[in-house]
Amino acid sequence: MLMVVALNAQNVTISGTQNKGNAGKNAELKSTPVKITKDMKIITATGDLLSGEAATFTITVTVLPTNITDIFSNTVTMDGEDTSGNVLEQVSDVEDISFNNYANIDVDIRQLGSTTNNGDGTYTITYEMQAFNDGTTDISGVTLTDSLLDVFPGGIATINSLTIDSEVGPLTGSVTTDTVEATGGLLVAKATQWYTQ
Repeated sequence: MLMVVALNAQNVTISGTQNKGNAGKNAELKSTPVKITKDMKIITATGDLLSGEAATFTITVTVLPTNITDIFSNTVTMDGEDTSGNVLEQVSDVEDISFNNYANIDVDIRQLGSTTNNGDGTYTITYEMQAFNDGTTDISGVTLTDSLLDVFPGGIATINSLTIDSEVGPLTGSVTTDTVEATGGLLVAKATQWYTQ
């Protein structure tokens, strides 16, 4: 079972491609009922997303692989335009699966909410970072690093403070003046999640 999530855009078209499979569906976001076509191997969802709005749907596909050691990559892409008609840069995400044990890690980062103007010339941004074990075997010795100095280099911006506000999962986070790091192990199908400011 795969879950596809579209976030925060306007007039969005989402298409997902299953590289190797024998089932496909068509669906329209924000449509009741959802329209499904079974004779395709491409999933297409179209509609509008308001600011901060998300659209989620799950798909299930049954396959007969010729080699269980192969890795199959499912790529979903999203296109759209804003309310002024400006075309947005295409975004995509990839999910790899295998029918045999394999190791795979993934990481995701996004801004939570809006940037806060503190009224004294400084601004506060909150990021959510997640590390995933997408493989079929446990992983040890994981090190996750986020260097904020790469984002806000000296001479352009000054990092006044950096904190971990929330930490969920098996990795242990630590903070220096400009870098957040988390270390530990990730079991199969487990994730760690933490918020920084």
